[in-house]
Amino acid sequence: MRNRISPPTLLVVLTAAVLLPAAVNVATGALPDGWRPWRWLAWPVAALLAVPVVVAELRRPKRAALDEGDAEAEGSAGETTWNMPQHLPTFRERESILDEIAQLMAKKDGAVVLTGMAGVGKTQIAARYAARHRQEFEIGWWVPADTRVAVIASLAQLADRLHIGDEDQEEAARKALRSLEGRGRWLLVFDNVTEERDLTGLVPAGDGQVLMTSRDPNQQRLGTVVEVPTFDDAAAVRFLLERTGSKDRTAAAELARELGGLPLALEQAAAYCTSAVVTLADYLPRYREDHDRLLRMGLPDDRLTAGATLALAIRQAADRDRAAMQLLRLCSFLASSAGIPRWLYDSHPELLPAPLGTAAAKKVDLDGSIKVLVALSLVQREGWMLRIHPVVQDVTRDQLSEDGRFGTIHRAVQSRFPLSGTDRPADRGRERWILLTAEAIGAALPADPADPAGWDRWVVALPHALRVLRHAEGIVAAPTAALRHRIGAYLLHRAEFALATDMFAAAVAEQTELLGADHPATLTVRNDRARVLVEVGKLAEGAVAHEEVSAARLRTLGPEHRDTLISMNNVAFTWARQGRLEDARALHEQTLRARQRVLGPEHPDTLISMGNLALVLAEQGRLAQARELHERSLAMRRALLGDKHPVVLVSANNLAIVVSEMGDLDLARGLHEQTLAVRRQLLGDDHPDTLMSVNNLAYVLALQGDLDRARKLHEQTLAARRRVSGPEHPHTLITMNNLALVLAAQGHWAEAHLIHRETLAVRQRILGPEHPYCLHSQNNLAIVLAAEGRFADAARMAEETLEVRRRRLGPEHPHTLNSMNNLALIRAAQGQIDPARELVSRTLKVRRRLLGPDHPDTRRSLLNLSRLDSAENTADLVAEPT
Repeated sequence: MRNRISPPTLLVVLTAAVLLPAAVNVATGALPDGWRPWRWLAWPVAALLAVPVVVAELRRPKRAALDEGDAEAEGSAGETTWNMPQHLPTFRERESILDEIAQLMAKKDGAVVLTGMAGVGKTQIAARYAARHRQEFEIGWWVPADTRVAVIASLAQLADRLHIGDEDQEEAARKALRSLEGRGRWLLVFDNVTEERDLTGLVPAGDGQVLMTSRDPNQQRLGTVVEVPTFDDAAAVRFLLERTGSKDRTAAAELARELGGLPLALEQAAAYCTSAVVTLADYLPRYREDHDRLLRMGLPDDRLTAGATLALAIRQAADRDRAAMQLLRLCSFLASSAGIPRWLYDSHPELLPAPLGTAAAKKVDLDGSIKVLVALSLVQREGWMLRIHPVVQDVTRDQLSEDGRFGTIHRAVQSRFPLSGTDRPADRGRERWILLTAEAIGAALPADPADPAGWDRWVVALPHALRVLRHAEGIVAAPTAALRHRIGAYLLHRAEFALATDMFAAAVAEQTELLGADHPATLTVRNDRARVLVEVGKLAEGAVAHEEVSAARLRTLGPEHRDTLISMNNVAFTWARQGRLEDARALHEQTLRARQRVLGPEHPDTLISMGNLALVLAEQGRLAQARELHERSLAMRRALLGDKHPVVLVSANNLAIVVSEMGDLDLARGLHEQTLAVRRQLLGDDHPDTLMSVNNLAYVLALQGDLDRARKLHEQTLAARRRVSGPEHPHTLITMNNLALVLAAQGHWAEAHLIHRETLAVRQRILGPEHPYCLHSQNNLAIVLAAEGRFADAARMAEETLEVRRRRLGPEHPHTLNSMNNLALIRAAQGQIDPARELVSRTLKVRRRLLGPDHPDTRRSLLNLSRLDSAENTADLVAEPT
């Protein structure tokens, strides 16, 4: 028997046919501009059209008789009443969840509720459970549960099938429930429960089973919640390979990660590959280029696609809470692989467009917006963080547009970030949200990237900051340039030099295009980029970069501007690294005087200048002056920053070096051990500063005679520095030199010779033949050559080293005195006792005057002179490596 259309229904249909197209055209802006003042009529007209349709539907009598094709489903006593949908034969990988459902049902503790995001497979699992257990039930009924009207209508249809129907649908539904409560062996599936109140009074009790699906994870009052996760990597790969017949596991793994293991998206990808004869490897670039279309392409059956399913959930979020919609858009540009902390988006409400900014300023309102997104499984809450699925991000970003119901949002963002050009509106809307997100993250990051107190936040925020910058490729704007600079500064302090270099280079290019090369903001980034060049050992390039920035700042900002003084300090620091010690000392002294006058004696910048000047003084052999400056700087830094700040540890390390050069090895060792312990805790084992402390401690241990421990530490440090900084970094070469010294002290002359020769060759190529570090290597290699009996070669090298040191460092520099002592030893080994005695006597005289009679170097010279005077045991003369 066919259902005939009633006159009221026919009238509604004809009215809708006339008015609905007009309403839609007005709503979408398809009508001429003159109609725009009447756009507000679109939604009221649509609502008025819906009212008679709903009324007619509710008043239309329900017929118990069915079409001939539905005869199987018509049930009577002893027959099966069943309307469960078919499950996909290819949809597997859910056996553990099916077993869990069965175990929970066996306990008869109430309903089981499957929760999870759209497209995760909740409906398919429920359909498969019904199919697997069909023989256990006489009645199996599928109830669409997204609205209360839909639940009542479905239960009323069940009543019709049971021959207990009623013209009043609510009464029919109640009859169906009473019938089920008096029976056993029945299964009800409430699919896509949206609101708990929609099921009030509509869930039967009794001996049957109730299975529900819902996106809302907080449905514990409805029953026992079972969360349905996305596929893990192994399951997703297995699914793709089985579904497509492919053998390309690598492509399957990459595609699975791109789709976040979302079953429905995986099914669409597999179906596309199968129908279009496209490989998994070919699908991935297509998805990245045009995922909006691919996510909306149909499946072999009549299910909604992943794109359509998620778009529906996103529209529901927008209908419930516009702030939630905006928060979702912001999150769509962050990292899906990392948790999103709340402080990342609510620290500065004034930067966010209304209504999200208003909600962020009122914590309870923001709680409500988050709750909406969680209830729709558009985000997941993990403790105090949110997590978002990559496919949800893709669909959310694809919905960005200037037009439609979110136009006011985009206009609010546009007011902050106006863009020019002829880009499509959707592209401009996307860019504005990228810039908004970049600015919000930049504002939420800790102010001082050098302060370890904020590093925990940096670790959490960094994946999100890097992700939004990936979305910003091709965009030139102040928020992204500033964010790149801030990330680079943090990475510089964490010794992640390669990534810091990339960040600074991009920030310099962006700032230069926006503001010009000599703008103060651009010069700040250029200065930091030069610092990285120096840290990675590119001293010549770094010196030029610092000198250019210093000249530009002097020209544009003046000689006593803080930024100008920063550049002067950095130029002097780089000159010292290059071995230009006198130039570096003069510039450090000039900078220190200016900073004391402009900033004050205890300003952090002033203390930096004190410490750097002390380093140069120590290199020049002015140890007492260097120690006094280091002690003052360390005391003031501790008072300002505490014992564990990185710059405090720098001062402690440098003081320990000077103390060891002055002969107080026990004090030096204690300082190095304390500094190393804090650096390991604060920075980790492989940070360059930690490795510096290990190297310096090992150096002091060797001076104290603990050669085995010193060798072990140097070998560990060398391996780490080669891995972290590279084989030719200046710090790596320092450790190579020091390890060779220990090997020589242990009598391993051949090994020491090879290492010193390699170190010298690299240093001469990178630093130049007269750099102080090259002279260290020459001095030490000459000692090894003499120990091997190659006295002529040793004498030539020692004479050359002494001549350069006298000329560059002066006749009374500690390193010059080392060379004099070592040349004397070589002369004595050659039988030239008188010239050897003369060199040692001169060395002793200077050391007594400069270092005092009790310094280890003074005592060593006295011992060597006494052995030369007696002309005995000249082979036991003590060499002085550097």
